[in-house]
Amino acid sequence: MPGNWVYTGIKSRERSCAHEDTESGTLGVHTDPNALDHQVWTKETKRLIAEHGDRLVCVRYRYDAQKKRRYKTVELIVEEMPWTPKPKRPRGDSIAAIRVNWGEADVARQVKRAGGKWNPQKKVWELRYDQVVQLGLQSRLVPGGSI
Repeated sequence: MPGNWVYTGIKSRERSCAHEDTESGTLGVHTDPNALDHQVWTKETKRLIAEHGDRLVCVRYRYDAQKKRRYKTVELIVEEMPWTPKPKRPRGDSIAAIRVNWGEADVARQVKRAGGKWNPQKKVWELRYDQVVQLGLQSRLVPGGSI
C-alpha cells in the first residue's frame, strides 16, 4: 500500500480513504475499486464492524516514525438524508438551445450575429453557451436542450 497507512476497507462502501504522507507532508485520496480483493481484515477491524455496523465507512492506520506511534482512525456515517445534485452547468463551448419567440426579430438577429444557427426540427436557436451568457439570454435556455 502507498504512503503510511493500511487500508482495511468496509464491505459495500466506496473504497475511498484520504491519507497523509507524514514524510512528505502531502495529503492524497486513495480510491481502490478492487479493495474487496485484498482487504486487511484484522480482528480489530471485525470488532469495529460489529460495533459500528453500516455506519462504518473506512478504517485507517497512520504511522508516525518520529514518535514511533501508530494511530487508528475510523470514518463513520453520522447523518444520512436525501440529496439531489444540482444540474451540471454547460461548458462554455457546448451548444445550448434557446427559445426566441415569433416576432422577436431583434433577438434573433443578435443570436445570429453571435454565431447562432436555427434548428427547424426543434424550432430553437443553437448557440455556444458562453455566447448565451454574454448576451444575457440564460432565461431563454431550453431545459435539456444542450448538445
